[in-house]
Amino acid sequence: MSNKERYVSKGFLYECRVNQQSNCENCPGVSSVSHDIVGCATFDALDNPIEHPFGARWIEQGSQSQFKFTMECEKNGSEVKKRVVQCGFETSTGAARFIDVRCMQRIGSKLVACISRPDGSVEIQIHPVPVDGSKTITLSNLGLSYC
Repeated sequence: MSNKERYVSKGFLYECRVNQQSNCENCPGVSSVSHDIVGCATFDALDNPIEHPFGARWIEQGSQSQFKFTMECEKNGSEVKKRVVQCGFETSTGAARFIDVRCMQRIGSKLVACISRPDGSVEIQIHPVPVDGSKTITLSNLGLSYC
């Protein structure tokens, strides 16, 4: 690989860095190579990589057609990860509504919740709007609030 060449592996974007040894007169051509994560990556329908730099957001399809997730490429010190920042729900009219993680919204006759699990996964749950408030209390116990 050459200097600054990029490649994708396991959902992340890497850049090859070739560091020439400048402090050694008798060491021509001696260098070190490092591979640094410089962003996140996804693939389009034709399997072409799409680069997402740190801080970038994009939409990923959920397990069901009406669910979507807003993802963010996040760097915190030396740790890089893809993080769900919003859950998307397609209404019966086809409009998309996005809800922040740990929030819930009333959408028509449904209560849609974007729940963060202890293992770090995020899921969308749909519940009927409660008549007596009992379901709202249960969802609040999950650490959710109306947003």
